[in-house]
Amino acid sequence: MKYTIALLFSLTMVYLLKTGLTYYIISENIWPEANREYKPFEINHIIAVCIGELYVLAMASSVYLTLTWLKERDRNKTLIEEQFKIKLKYLKNQIQPHFFLIL
Repeated sequence: MKYTIALLFSLTMVYLLKTGLTYYIISENIWPEANREYKPFEINHIIAVCIGELYVLAMASSVYLTLTWLKERDRNKTLIEEQFKIKLKYLKNQIQPHFFLIL
């Protein structure tokens, strides 16, 4: 629930910031091809901006989760190797006394 509220709040802030900067900074002098019929608070514009921001969030999250998964996989592999080394050492210690009795 907290994540959803934080996500909606962040999307609102990003939308207001992006829309405000676009509306007040871009002028015909800077970008003559700009559409002057800019309607910032129409539902279509809100949805378009929010979907674009969600794409960015999804890409960043997928990169982060992939890197985290790779680190965890390497850590698990290292732990399994260490576990096998400890088991092998334990088994060698069990075998050695028998050879001492025979000799």
